[in-house]
Amino acid sequence: MAHVLQFDGALGSRSEVVDGRYTGRAGGPFAYREGKATLMRELAEAEGIDLSESYAYSDSESDLPMLRAVGHPVAVNPDGPLAKVAREEGWDVLRFDTLGRRLKVAAAFVAFTAVGGAGRAARRRLATR
Repeated sequence: MAHVLQFDGALGSRSEVVDGRYTGRAGGPFAYREGKATLMRELAEAEGIDLSESYAYSDSESDLPMLRAVGHPVAVNPDGPLAKVAREEGWDVLRFDTLGRRLKVAAAFVAFTAVGGAGRAARRRLATR
């Protein structure tokens, strides 16, 4: 995903490799909950990144450790528990329409326009009789 989006890098769970072969065991923290925050802190230390000046974005309560590790946490289309924490802690919240919601609005507009057009056509037909 980082490659497709042309990011400079990415963090994720690693698999252990011994003698050039995957062992099936974890090669570090699992990138979930506290593990994600741990990986972030390790990267920040290695790269000299000031996490107090950094931003993190998430939609899920499971990312609370990551969000709490930075100075600028942002909840994006948050689930219920994350929205509650964001409100309580005064974090920024971004909300974006989902494609489904936009499609429903567009369909309603098309239907309304079609009904309006049919009504005008019927009114014209009645007026000419």
